[in-house]
Formats: sequence, C-alpha cells, structure tokens
Amino acid sequence: MKFVKLNDLDRKRLFENLKRGDKSWNDLAKELRLSRAMIFNYINGSFPIPIEIYEEISRISGIKVPVIIVEKKRYLKKEIIPPKLDEELAEILGALNGDGHLSGISNEISVTCSRELDREYIFHLKELFEKKFGISFKIVIQGGAIRIRTYCKELVEHLNKRYGLPIGKKKNNLVIPKPVKENPELLRAYIRGLFDTDGSIYVRRKKDFILEIISVDKRFLEELKMSLKGLGFECGTSGKNLYFYQKNMIKRFFDEIKPANSKHLKKYWISFGLNAPVV
Repeated sequence: MKFVKLNDLDRKRLFENLKRGDKSWNDLAKELRLSRAMIFNYINGSFPIPIEIYEEISRISGIKVPVIIVEKKRYLKKEIIPPKLDEELAEILGALNGDGHLSGISNEISVTCSRELDREYIFHLKELFEKKFGISFKIVIQGGAIRIRTYCKELVEHLNKRYGLPIGKKKNNLVIPKPVKENPELLRAYIRGLFDTDGSIYVRRKKDFILEIISVDKRFLEELKMSLKGLGFECGTSGKNLYFYQKNMIKRFFDEIKPANSKHLKKYWISFGLNAPVV
C-alpha cells in the first residue's frame, strides 16, 4: 500500500487550503469519508497519508505539494480467537462505544482518556482488553491524553460485524449490541464501561447530586435511557446528557453497575460521605 509523507511546512499549507471556505471539519470528514479524528492525525503527522486520500485532499484544497511516496509491506493477517460474550467483553464494548475508536483505514482499536484523571483506569482497560482478545495493547501518552491502542484489521471487522460497533464516525451510528441489551448482567457491565469512559458525577449548587453519561448521539441516549429503565433506574435525557439526580438512584447505580474508574469512585465516596472500601 502506498502512502505519502510531507514536511511540516507543506503539510500545514495543504491543510490550511483544505479548510478555506465555509466547510467545517465535520463536513470535510464526511466528504473524505474519514473520521474527524483521523483528519487531525494526518494534520499533526501522526500517520502517513494513503496516496488515494492525499490526492482527494489535494483536489479539494486546490494545491499540490512535494511528497515522498513510501510503500508499506503487505498486511499480514493476525489470528484472533473470537472471545466469548461475557461481562468482561460487555464492559469492553461499553468502553469502545464511549471514548473508543475503530478505524477502517489504519485498523486501529483504541480508547482515549484523560492523562491526569484516568491513568489508573487505563491500566485496568489494558489488562481487560489483552485478556479478552489475546493480543497486546500499547499505552500511548500524547499531550493531555492517555490511550490504549493496537492495530488489528480482523478485530476491527469482528467488533463491527458481530456487535455493530461503528467504524469511524460514531454519531448516529451507536447502538447497544442486541445480545447485550437482552441480558441484564451483560447490560450492567456494558453500562459500566460506557460510564467509566463517558460519564461523570458531581455536586451542583452544593447539595444536588448529578450523575451523567454524555453522548452526541441522541438516538443512542434514548436507547440507553430505555435500557436503564428496564433495569429499574429512573433517569432523564437533555441534549447530549443522560442524567440521574435522585440520590437513591445514584447510590443504586454504584451498587449495581459497579463502576471501575477510580476517579468516579472517589467522587462518589466524597460526595456521599462514604469511606473507601478496604481492599
């Protein structure tokens, strides 16, 4: 497969011209059939640009810049054993539908969190992913972000075809996998992974407790709301937020969903005046 490499000045000039006009990055991502995140990976030079994508970017931007063409060796298939759907895999699916990403171009599987707040949790995810999939995941730190990441075309395809996880853009493409939604134990584990990556708990106006799960996919939030109600939870949605505000519901959420991210657990213990459990 052929790729192009550009020096920093030419890459900056190419993408500055690409962005001229009224088009947003989301519009350009759609036109290029890429995720917005992947465009920024190309902008900052994290990935070489496939020659077909470079030609499309050059056409839209209206300029050509000097490039070096490189060729990568043919991709060798990785043997993966499809893991059994259990609570651990359901938690992984939730985390991937939260702050995860599947790429159909680089075959990346990753989850990105806060370097400052999620360092402990990312090691939990690494252990969980490697146990279920039997392949290595690398921890990568970039700026304020920390992520686990691997590249495996077979795993990307399996997660997409078997469980409906979206490749690339997630907005309007997220769904709770049907076998997960139909099993209460799997659903709780899935919600745990989703909340640990895309949720928060805080106190508003010094007395009101709020637990939130955030998603820009409103249809997905409604599906999540109905699934939580099926588990007996009372919650609401507004904009990109699904929220709990009843203290007893939040306590029950932590008792039954059992979040694994220490940043959420610490906030919960402090907000509710609880002592951390003795391990």
